Formats: sequence, structure tokens, C-alpha cells
Amino acid sequence: MKHPFLFLLACLASLYTPAADMVFAVSLSHGMPLAQFNAGRVTGGFIKDIDDAIAAELGMGSHHLEMPRTRLELAMNTGEVDAMCYTRPVWVKGDNWHWAPAILQNRNIVVSRAETPVLGRITDLFRKRAGTVLGYHYPDIEGALGPYLIRDDAPDIDSNYRKLLAGRFEYAIFDQLVLDYLRRGDSDAYRLNAQVMRLPEFDVYCTLSPHSNISPRRFDAAVASLGSRQVIRAILARYR
Repeated sequence: MKHPFLFLLACLASLYTPAADMVFAVSLSHGMPLAQFNAGRVTGGFIKDIDDAIAAELGMGSHHLEMPRTRLELAMNTGEVDAMCYTRPVWVKGDNWHWAPAILQNRNIVVSRAETPVLGRITDLFRKRAGTVLGYHYPDIEGALGPYLIRDDAPDIDSNYRKLLAGRFEYAIFDQLVLDYLRRGDSDAYRLNAQVMRLPEFDVYCTLSPHSNISPRRFDAAVASLGSRQVIRAILARYR
């Protein structure tokens, strides 16, 4: 061999090659505190922070692919991404996705403007137009109303909120984290009714694509470690 020293350097370099990034899908329909976007790139929010923490726990970097809500299943089912956080089995159509332990609990809320009476039960939405987000599923409401839930789909959470304030419909569906964040930080939130209709709590998860090179066991261990060390709680506290 003419250059054994160069060969040795190449071998050593291969030993210290950084781990590949873990690729996460994130929906462009999210808003704060779940995700903050700048020029179409996710730059902050609970989901990004959780994704970054999981990748770090696995000794990897993190990379995000931002996409419309309606493309998430395809990206997961084809292995375009490794994983996705802040989702539920009933929200998606996944082919053999692996579900890690739950990361938090949340609930859906039916919200109205201050001048609109609060609903007493889900069936009060019968044949009423409701603010929703394109591609989002609302199992409790959809199960109770079926085709009589008249959706007015917005492209994202913030648009849904602005349409409610503009009077496009009387009621809109949000989740508790988003509503609490809006009430604390948005100057127009005083226009919302202080009373809301709360739906049952649900668990939210991170899920792993069956085509990922990361094993389900390692994925579960990373999520469980973040939970047991209160890292997830600390991340969530940043947005409360």
C-alpha cells in the first residue's frame, strides 16, 4: 500500500462519523404552542423541542420535514421520515406504525365568541357550522354527529382562530394547550367566551415509521427516559 498513513486516517474518520439525523414530520397546520414557523420552517414550539430531545437522547441530530397535514401519513408509510410527535392512532391512518408511551394529555374544546352562548353538549352542534382544521380528526364530535358536523376547514390553527373572531361561524374546535396559549398571549383573546365546552381528555403520542432504522425498543426507551427525568414536563412548562 502506497499511503498507509492516509488509509489509517480514513479508517479513523469512519469510526467518528456523526450519527445520521433523525427525520421528523411536522404539520404546517400546527400553531403555537405546538409549532412556530418562519418562512415555512419550524423554528420552535413544543413539538420541535420534543423531537430534538428524543433525537439527542438517541445520540442523533434532528431534522424536520414540514408538510401539509394531508401528507403526514404518506411520509410515515413510505419511510420519508423516521417519526412524528403529537399525534394519536385515531387521528391517522398508519400502516404498522410503532407507538411509544404517551407524552402528555390534552383535550378538545369547543369555543365561541363572547356574545355567543356556550354549548351544553356535543349534540348542540347538530347542523351548525364549526371551525375546524383541514385534515384534523375530532373523534368525539364526529362520532356523535356523523355527517351532521358541518366543517369549515381552515388550513391551520391560527386561521381557524381568526375566522372565529371574524364571525365566519359561531363555534370552533381547538385543543386545550392552544386555547390556553391564545388566552395568555393574544391581544384579541378577550373576545372569546370565558365559558367553553370541554371534551374528555386523551393521550398524545410519538410514533415511529416501520421503515426507520431506529428500533422500536430504542425509541420507546428514549421517550420513556425523557418522561421519567421530567424533561417532557419541563419542555411543556415553557409554553404554559
